[in-house]
Amino acid sequence: MRERAVTPPRHSGRLSKNGHCVSDPGSCAVSLQSRSHGGRDCYPRPVRIKQVVSPAAAMLLMLGGLAGWASPSQASPDASSDASATVANANAELEQSFRYAGGNKGRVAIEQAVDEAIADMSPLIRGIARTRLLEVNTVIETIDFSLGSDTLRTSYIGGRIIESPASGAAVRWVNQFGDTVNVSQRWSDGKLVQRIFDGNGSRTNVYRFSEDGQSMTMSVTIKADRLPKPIRYRLRYGKKGS
Repeated sequence: MRERAVTPPRHSGRLSKNGHCVSDPGSCAVSLQSRSHGGRDCYPRPVRIKQVVSPAAAMLLMLGGLAGWASPSQASPDASSDASATVANANAELEQSFRYAGGNKGRVAIEQAVDEAIADMSPLIRGIARTRLLEVNTVIETIDFSLGSDTLRTSYIGGRIIESPASGAAVRWVNQFGDTVNVSQRWSDGKLVQRIFDGNGSRTNVYRFSEDGQSMTMSVTIKADRLPKPIRYRLRYGKKGS
């Protein structure tokens, strides 16, 4: 593959004592040294770039979209979620609250699942992919369920709420990162299947409730076109207050 030298466009910026542009760090690559011109402008030195985007580069671009199907987290709720939390599910057939009970074992399971999924990636991007995937796959400490014949509601600590029709129809939902994704939920035979998906991939959470209502397991499967293998792990929860 032939390479060509490209000089990035000129931009204005203040220079530090060591000659680096500091007024607009986003406009200079951190690995490039800048030069002073007239004491005001800085220019990155010519960079060698590939004429064709490599699979590794494409994978890194995809990683930016992983937040769309991250674990629903403890982020602060928006106004609409907070309002929904005050409305009772009048037709609820199951209302239960669960707290994570897996200790360090569950966190290790997540790391192992991520490592297995990215094992076939090139060493160049494996470390970056691992960091990003672990950022969006965190243990959800508390989960509340209100499941009825018409509406299925799953609530997370901090006020994040996923509410959708019991028919399994998908709805639009804004996650903790501000991304709009599709969500569907279906409850039957003692389990709730929740799917979060967009153009980058999907995350399926399967919540299985014990017959005595004292415990629950959450099985997670994440798929994406550019992930060599799906990410799969399971977390264990106990009934809150028991």
